[in-house]
Amino acid sequence: MRRWGLVWVLLLVVTLGLSLPKLIACMEDVDVDAPRAEVDDDDFWEDIEDDEEPATASKSKVSRNLLVQLNDQNSEKILQSNEFVLVLGYASWCRQSAAVMVDFTEAATVLSSKGSPVVLAKIDAIVNQITAGRYKIKGFPTILFFRNGSDEIFPAGLSSDEIVNWIQKQTGHPATTVSSSDEAEVILSKNKTVVIGRFEEFQGSDYEQFLAASMEVSDVEFLRTTEAGAAKAFSAAMADSVPSFGLWKRDEGFETFDGAFNTEDLAAFVNLNKFEVVTQLSSQNVGKIYSSSVKKQVILFGSREEVSAVRVLYKAVAKRFKNALMFVWVDNADEDFAKPMLTMYGIPDDELVVAGFDNSNGLRYVMDAEFNEQNLVTFAEKFVRGNLDLHYKSERIPKENNGDVKVVVGKTFESLVLQSPKDLVLLVHTPYCFDCESMGKAFVKLAKHFKGDSSLIFAKIDASANEHPALKVVNYPAILFYSADGRTKEPEVGYIKPYLKKLVKFVDEQVQRRTAVNSDLSQEDERSETVKEVIIAPDTFIASTITDADSSKVADADSGLKGSFLEVPSPTDPESELIAGTETSAVPPRSQVADASEVVHIVEKENRDREVEESDSSEISHKDEL
Repeated sequence: MRRWGLVWVLLLVVTLGLSLPKLIACMEDVDVDAPRAEVDDDDFWEDIEDDEEPATASKSKVSRNLLVQLNDQNSEKILQSNEFVLVLGYASWCRQSAAVMVDFTEAATVLSSKGSPVVLAKIDAIVNQITAGRYKIKGFPTILFFRNGSDEIFPAGLSSDEIVNWIQKQTGHPATTVSSSDEAEVILSKNKTVVIGRFEEFQGSDYEQFLAASMEVSDVEFLRTTEAGAAKAFSAAMADSVPSFGLWKRDEGFETFDGAFNTEDLAAFVNLNKFEVVTQLSSQNVGKIYSSSVKKQVILFGSREEVSAVRVLYKAVAKRFKNALMFVWVDNADEDFAKPMLTMYGIPDDELVVAGFDNSNGLRYVMDAEFNEQNLVTFAEKFVRGNLDLHYKSERIPKENNGDVKVVVGKTFESLVLQSPKDLVLLVHTPYCFDCESMGKAFVKLAKHFKGDSSLIFAKIDASANEHPALKVVNYPAILFYSADGRTKEPEVGYIKPYLKKLVKFVDEQVQRRTAVNSDLSQEDERSETVKEVIIAPDTFIASTITDADSSKVADADSGLKGSFLEVPSPTDPESELIAGTETSAVPPRSQVADASEVVHIVEKENRDREVEESDSSEISHKDEL
């Protein structure tokens, strides 16, 4: 379902719950010559390059630079001559690259102040395609970590804090020492989330397990202390307990770990509690969110103002389901991220909507009830128990739907298609398939071709915006024939070229034609003639002897149809003769009909078939001219 680039990468992440080993690809269809809406790229890239040094700079001097500009000429030398190098691959036109560059530059500043040995570098992957190809930099932005010249996956998040924490741990600093309460207060003022462990001394089994857990959790800073005063700044309970371990969050306070001191349990505790009760879901933390051990997410879609108005209520409910559900929200104004998610759910961007997503299996849910505390609690309880009805996306039901081709959406598929009392021909299309536009035009002609047949309904559905469990089409366009007599069975599916003649043939093959019965057959015994035949010759329609009651029908039909009706004695009469001038050798086999209305039906079909031939001939001629 891939015309958007970033849209489809995010959809894949959300649907399958994948992590982002190389971050989020910025592969939008961008007009390079178009003006930048959010960032003046030229000025931005100039600002962050001011402190760069030539490629011949020594190792110690390169390490002190803010960011090093790599290119095809200097990249190998710098990567091979430094123990640690963190590289950001970007494209100058990519808005995601510009956004990440801000955090990347801030991380370089912090790491420099800490005396980190890591070199932070950047490379324009569009200009320097040799280096980009060598290290498989295909999406933008991409971050790679090099240790002694060998590249490794960078699994951390995109914020400056996450970059710094991960680099510190990879370069021999798994935990920061806090020596006093004053140092603790400074840390608390600068951080939103930290982990702290208090020990008698920095050695022993418990301490080693603590360090190992720090390496397992790359996106949260670990602190260590032996001072009761420093520990008390985070939690009074830590001042009286050694060893002790816990996680502090600015908005929620301290969470104490009460399990055994082993790497697995310590890391699991941090991963479970590191998120805020309500977290904004964005392109910068999507990998982190979907790698959580809590696989069921409640998602609130809305504008920042709408979410702010209900945040207290939403947060209160979220606290009741802590560790069972993760509550997040998405800013609908964040077009690059929100649009693909809204598309995935098929929900509008101008409403406050609560949805559910199970990251373990990709199943989706939507709360259809009014947004209030009781409905939200009920939705969450059913989500935890697995009792929610699956959500299938749907466009809004059209207010007017009286055309020759009816519009079907997800919400009306059951009533208009599966419960239709008549045979139904359904065109399944998408806006991005190659033949759908031409098929749509041919389908309208098809509906007009059969307009006189009251037993048929023609409809269409956009499969990119509407879903239903009974709609199982994977190739587009597709023509589905639903028989009124076998509505519960699988429909007949036709993948047909967009030619009217082929479409008519497909429909004719599916329809069960009744050739000998209609509503007034019960009165047939009152007629003077029971045998009625029609002989169809080119441009001439010869009807057998008919009753006086039927003659007026034939006369009326004759005035509006091609060809002519000629009344003759019954062919069974040995004295009857064909009308002079009719070539009997050209007359096709006779067709028995019930009455004059069936004569009209045959004439109409003959005329429609001619129109089909003319339409397809015109279409083919037009394509030949093109």
